[in-house]
Amino acid sequence: MKSVQLLVLTAACLLTIFLRTVPIAVPGTPATLDCMLALTLILGSGLRGKWWAPFAPLLVRLLTDTIIHVKTGYGFYPSMILDYMVYAGIVVTAGWIPTRRWSFVVAGALLSPLLFYAVSNFGVWWLWPETYSRSLYGLMQCYTIGLPHLRVSLVSNFAFCVVFFSAWNAVAVFHANRSADPAFPRPSKD
Repeated sequence: MKSVQLLVLTAACLLTIFLRTVPIAVPGTPATLDCMLALTLILGSGLRGKWWAPFAPLLVRLLTDTIIHVKTGYGFYPSMILDYMVYAGIVVTAGWIPTRRWSFVVAGALLSPLLFYAVSNFGVWWLWPETYSRSLYGLMQCYTIGLPHLRVSLVSNFAFCVVFFSAWNAVAVFHANRSADPAFPRPSKD
């Protein structure tokens, strides 16, 4: 991985932190954009083979959850361990996504919100018994109420996957062209 690609991953992390915390810090800001799943996919794919790759999105999520909790008191909740497990699973699985194979990127962009929706809503139903009845009706009610969030997650995750993976590939191509250009010779290793 090139240092310019590391800059893309850092920028993606900072954008995610910004988008998750600004609606909390600045009242009245719409909270419709979330790129946490897209970040998880690009980190998993970009940090392929690094033992610490699964921890990167978890640290971003933990940081933003802490900021949200300090500001509102609602950053931590009973089922969040399942959310973190989904992120860890996605980042490990994303290690098999080639950054230049758009069919894999699109599949990941669409499947990760579906997986997150299925697991996180099940967690809310299972671990928050005061919220929904412990019945099939309560489970269906939980999934139904979560549908608007799924729609937003699908759209924003797809859009941010396109942005993050395009930036990753653009800097890779730029760096490859620049190092092959005789106007920019490689430094000698003397």
